[in-house]
Amino acid sequence: MKFSVIIPVYNKKDTLRRALDSVLVQTYRNFEVIVVDDGSTDGIDEVLTCYRAPRVIHQKNGGVSVARNTGIEAATGDFVCFLDADDRYERHHLATLNELIERYPEADLFFSSYRIQDKNGAEYSSAGCLEEHVASLYEKEPHAARRDFMTDNVIDLLNRYSDAIWCTNAMCLRRRVLMDEGLRFAVGERLGEDVDMWLRFSLRHKAAISLEETTIYIQADSTATKNGSQNHDWVFARREAQILSAADIRKDVKAGVCCLLDRYRLCCAREAAAEGEKKKARAFLSLIKNKHTRDYLASAAFCLLPAPLCRFVLKRLEE
Repeated sequence: MKFSVIIPVYNKKDTLRRALDSVLVQTYRNFEVIVVDDGSTDGIDEVLTCYRAPRVIHQKNGGVSVARNTGIEAATGDFVCFLDADDRYERHHLATLNELIERYPEADLFFSSYRIQDKNGAEYSSAGCLEEHVASLYEKEPHAARRDFMTDNVIDLLNRYSDAIWCTNAMCLRRRVLMDEGLRFAVGERLGEDVDMWLRFSLRHKAAISLEETTIYIQADSTATKNGSQNHDWVFARREAQILSAADIRKDVKAGVCCLLDRYRLCCAREAAAEGEKKKARAFLSLIKNKHTRDYLASAAFCLLPAPLCRFVLKRLEE
């Protein structure tokens, strides 16, 4: 099977070589690399001219969603993967995905675990939160030492273990599904456009997941990290009514979406309160579906506090 690795790039001349090199040394060799230059002005052609392997598509600047969508349209592989131009793959990344695909052919979404390199160069793992989950799945097979599994409800996993379980660089999608269902990244969204795509894909498709850490997310070079953390107008939240009215999405998946969006809106309410925007905080609280949880009651009380005290509490919680 063939992988298409899509690398969108905008003014990342200093890190693009590292990303490309990490793909070209993969132990699994049946892949193509598609670099989509989203109107860069920093002279990335100086880097690209050193390589023969990548297909390079130049376009006017339209944002990362447009660039990724261009890559999807140009892809010829059976599966589509993504790599940001400031991050990198480990050498066994595609080999790990290939093993997942062969072991779980009924899945359409595949992803591995990853490591995060912080601004000081220290690395830490994303896989820890799923270690216990995998151990419980195979507790009756103590000698199997399995480090992968399949699920038909990724959203339930997100609610149980947080969205740290996945990362754009680790994702792999069956191209046939992308083309048949017309799934593309939301254009014009500043933050959360990648998670929105994975969630929409997950609504109707099974996922296979590996605990092997095969990609590195480098915070120091991340544009998303520099732009901030919380998006108070997340595109996926605006899809709620459409999702809940869809006849072909299971009830347990819809329930998971409601839970996920409740958590998102509680976070937004707390941040709005800390910013002194009490009206906005109350608006987010009013959208919560389940108002009987401890999180809701605690957040509602939190939002009544003076903004300086809210900021102090949030800062302490982040430490």
